[in-house]
Amino acid sequence: MKIFKSIILSTLILATSPVVCAAIASQEIKEERVVSRAYNFNDFATYLGMTPKDYFKFSGAYATDNASSVLPDFIDIQTHPAYVKARDLQLSGLSVPDSLILQIESIFAKNQELFADYMQMDMPELLRKQDKFEKLTLVLNGLDVNLNQPTEKSSAGGVNNIDEVERIVMTAHENSIRKTSSGSYTSLTVMIYDFGMELKNGLGGEGRVDFHTSSGYYGSQYWVVDRFRAYPTGNIFCDPEMCSFNPH
Repeated sequence: MKIFKSIILSTLILATSPVVCAAIASQEIKEERVVSRAYNFNDFATYLGMTPKDYFKFSGAYATDNASSVLPDFIDIQTHPAYVKARDLQLSGLSVPDSLILQIESIFAKNQELFADYMQMDMPELLRKQDKFEKLTLVLNGLDVNLNQPTEKSSAGGVNNIDEVERIVMTAHENSIRKTSSGSYTSLTVMIYDFGMELKNGLGGEGRVDFHTSSGYYGSQYWVVDRFRAYPTGNIFCDPEMCSFNPH
């Protein structure tokens, strides 16, 4: 969904502050010795006090282009008439009426309620998790800026470069593929995350996941993987050159 879902569910503003205000491990973190990409999905889940499954749900909701069918039906803030009107007034140099601001704030509040229900959390707990997650992203992205070079990771067998499109090849049962491609958390999600973090010389990014079953090619899907999350950006599709193997 290429929309702003709410203030806290829009793309995070990444700071470059070198100050570490939230440690992930129990020991003190020294900036000059940290290779921040060493931290992974499970570390972040532990830091936020979540299971990997819940962390996957939580972090994925922040991605504006997450095409998962299991996400809540967040209100499309960017195209909502109240937001559009307020934006146009601001661009024209005019003040935004308080009544319009209150209307927009109520939309943000509704999205927060949807998010809390999705995570099965009460609002105070959700706000605490959001605060810790935002501090986490600020700190680690700040550390990245101060690293001289990105950490290069050797390519694993599951990652291929074909026609300049980096691909991840997964072989699994059809039911697992269906769940994973819908955006549900499965063991394949973890594998996509692990292989995906090897894209772009260890920076992660968008790659194509080619799903296979024991019968052959099943279909493909584009995923985005970064240090904090992994999610599909569209539906599964069949490569025209290989569609004869697809059961659908």
